[in-house]
Amino acid sequence: MNHLPSLFIVGSLKAGTTALATYLSKNPQFYFPPGTFQQWGKMEPNYFASINPCISKEDYLQYFSGMRADQIGVDSSPWYLFFAEKSSWEIREFNPSAKIIIMLRRPIEVIKSLYAELSFHGMDTNRSFDEALAYGIHNGAASRRHNGPILYQDIVNWAPQVNHYMNQFSEDHLKIILFDDFAVTTENVFEDTLRFAGAESYDVCNFNAINTRKYVLFPSVNRILRNPPTFIKRLARVTKAKPVCEAFRQRIICLITSTKKRPDRTVISENNMRRLKEIIYKQNKDLEVVLKRPLPARWYD
Repeated sequence: MNHLPSLFIVGSLKAGTTALATYLSKNPQFYFPPGTFQQWGKMEPNYFASINPCISKEDYLQYFSGMRADQIGVDSSPWYLFFAEKSSWEIREFNPSAKIIIMLRRPIEVIKSLYAELSFHGMDTNRSFDEALAYGIHNGAASRRHNGPILYQDIVNWAPQVNHYMNQFSEDHLKIILFDDFAVTTENVFEDTLRFAGAESYDVCNFNAINTRKYVLFPSVNRILRNPPTFIKRLARVTKAKPVCEAFRQRIICLITSTKKRPDRTVISENNMRRLKEIIYKQNKDLEVVLKRPLPARWYD
């Protein structure tokens, strides 16, 4: 049991999970699987619910082999919430004493932020926000696990997702954090999370913004760079110039990327916005029933 993760940050996407995980990773009482492909230098295993089918149970356990007996192992994989029906049951079977953290945010902010991030990384190739809402996410391990595109409005349909975890874990093993509270009283929420996890108080010193939104100056160029045409990939392999091409590609991506706020590309038509608000309104009402508490008024704006 010493090398089993016992704290799971299961989602939602774009609701502060990376920030919370980053703050916890500064505390030596917690152990995160090392990795390099995430911005904050840690791994999101995505093992449960077979989101990443390439990872075996042995592989997963190996990720935590460096954990000390007195540390709390953490698996932070925000896609677990979307696949809650299966992941909640699998996590409980894996470690019945596991503790679950769910973070939720105003749905329209999650949708816009997720679309911007996936577009930046070339995982959403829709040419407009209207198209993205209509056709969903086609690329990535999650959509492959879903056996088809994932609609953004389904990602924020949290009532059934949260309910699955409530059915599997007792109240003292399940913590739900609203991003509104996390953003305003970060230190208090962090200390409360430490107590929930069974860790001692720890001074992080600062709570800098993590995983802030990036803006692409030339979206069409970014799409080509993120998903180069097949003939260019073949040419790079044949000429053995792949390392040079990759370095050049990354350099161009840096040049067309900015963290300074740019004109909002998540513009949506009036009719689609009205329909989206109707969907979100019903989902919020369902979530209030599950949580047995009212949501912030701005979630309905």
